[in-house]
Amino acid sequence: MRAGYTDPQVVQVGILEGDGIRRVRVEFNRILKPRLHGRVPEGFFEVACGRDRRLFGAAAGGEHVVEIVSVVLPVLQKGGTLDDLAGIYPGHPSMSEIVFEVARIARDSAL
Repeated sequence: MRAGYTDPQVVQVGILEGDGIRRVRVEFNRILKPRLHGRVPEGFFEVACGRDRRLFGAAAGGEHVVEIVSVVLPVLQKGGTLDDLAGIYPGHPSMSEIVFEVARIARDSAL
């Protein structure tokens, strides 16, 4: 995992580019948690996956993304798929929901 403790934070795990790899991105304004606090920070979360739904990596930028992206690591370490990640439903509302939301969007979109 590569993390930049800048303001805002940036983080990357795994591989993001290569033949047959596509990336799907979701902005923070897609999830409920930040809106409950009256302000939506700028930020995004994206996954990189193959046509076979294999998860290759993830990247994010924004507040607290180093903590958010860490939930992807076990799935990457076991060679998991978008289905594995999309099947996880964390507490709602939470910032980590964005990880699983983008996995479901990527899984459900045409590969």
